[in-house]
Amino acid sequence: IVLVIASCLLFPLLKLRLFPYADRNQFAVEIYLDPSADLAHTTAVADSMATLLRQDRRVTSVTEFIGTGTPRFHATYSPILPGPNVAQLIVNTRSNKATESFLKEMESRYEHWFPEAVVHFKQMDYQAVDAQIVANIKGDDRDSLLPVAQKLKTFLYGQEDVKWVHSNCDNYLSSVNVEMDPDEAARLGVNRTLLSLSLSGRLNGQTIATLWEGERQIPVVLYSEDISGDSDYASLGNLMVPTTVPGVSVPLRQLSTLEPDWELSELTRLAGGNSVSVYADMKCGRSQPAAMKRLQKYVKEELQDGLPEGVVIEYGGLSSMNKEVIPQILASFMAAVAVLFIFLLIHFRKVSLAALTLLMSSLCLFGAFFGLWLFRLDFTITAVLGLISLVGIIVRNGILLFEYAEEQRSAGGLDAKTAAMEAGRRRMRPIFLTSCTTALGVLPMILSGDNLWMPMGVVICFGTLLSIYLISLIMPVSYWQIFKHSKAEKEEKI
Repeated sequence: IVLVIASCLLFPLLKLRLFPYADRNQFAVEIYLDPSADLAHTTAVADSMATLLRQDRRVTSVTEFIGTGTPRFHATYSPILPGPNVAQLIVNTRSNKATESFLKEMESRYEHWFPEAVVHFKQMDYQAVDAQIVANIKGDDRDSLLPVAQKLKTFLYGQEDVKWVHSNCDNYLSSVNVEMDPDEAARLGVNRTLLSLSLSGRLNGQTIATLWEGERQIPVVLYSEDISGDSDYASLGNLMVPTTVPGVSVPLRQLSTLEPDWELSELTRLAGGNSVSVYADMKCGRSQPAAMKRLQKYVKEELQDGLPEGVVIEYGGLSSMNKEVIPQILASFMAAVAVLFIFLLIHFRKVSLAALTLLMSSLCLFGAFFGLWLFRLDFTITAVLGLISLVGIIVRNGILLFEYAEEQRSAGGLDAKTAAMEAGRRRMRPIFLTSCTTALGVLPMILSGDNLWMPMGVVICFGTLLSIYLISLIMPVSYWQIFKHSKAEKEEKI
């Protein structure tokens, strides 16, 4: 009982991360500039960043992709969308350990090196999420969502284990509001639809044909000579707008008022409603559940009561993935235990022995959790697989011991205590040898240091070794306590 309680107390100390970081001797660097930045400015920042990275001895090469994303060189890492204000670098290092040490030392240093750019160091992992921490703010009025997003960002900026705090409403673009004069427009025969189509064709271009290069489609776009890339705000009023009278056009300033303004670079919607998402990533080696708990506590205690009407906050990222995946993993684990129970029931033909054998498997939890805590490993999906294997090992040991004890009671006519002592004495050697060979067999997993398979090896090794002594003692005693009031089966037949 003490060991089971200790296991429950030890489990919260472990970092929960179902899919670990990938052991690769490379990482990615994402560079984001203001949406109005041109390709030359992006190239200058990307080249400077690449030069700084090449100066480190742990870095062997840096490949730059300016204005576009990298090829998909990792299964769960998506390239960024092309644009003149973005760049992506692939950095190769000398070893997997060099990648981890470099990120721990340098990601905080270079994150704010360029004031005009956002630099994000991305370590490869097996989790297909845009960011580890995501808070989705949903509501009908978009203007009421922006102050809430700013408060969440301010809180995350103050967390020392969090990096790359941003939202999808950070970037603004300069714009011009065109307020049409209804009286003047009606006199000239210009309506809002005609004006919008005319401005769109002149400013954004109008597709007039399509060329094909093999399977590649290339649009041919016609632009107006009245507007060029160097045009200023004052020249917009000189745009000639056609009227309903054939061959008659009037300047835009004659029928409307122009005012400069700023607007969001993108308007996002989630599940059909307005939304603003706040993102953050974890620094190398930091725990996401701990940071997420602090964020949820902040929202519950300080933001929840002050939220505007109709505004709700939902969480995504790793929390959303864990919420979806963990119930499936638990269901699979319980299904495996149920299958083991059915086989034990068929073998022993006694519910008490089948239940006792499965109950004894809880003695391995302390060793499994202690091994993960000792090596400072995350509790991953492979650790769950290790637990399932560990339960199977304990069940095998139970079959070895209880089957011999049942044989002594039925064939030898011994009482429960004597049969249990004899089974513990005779079956201790095969249990010890098979358990030790199992523990030694997973040593290559542990020595490899692989983030994916090392947790499984540690769970099986420590769970097996620390449970051998306990099982050899507690299983016979448990058998004796359950059947001490039962007569030997040989006597019952007489």
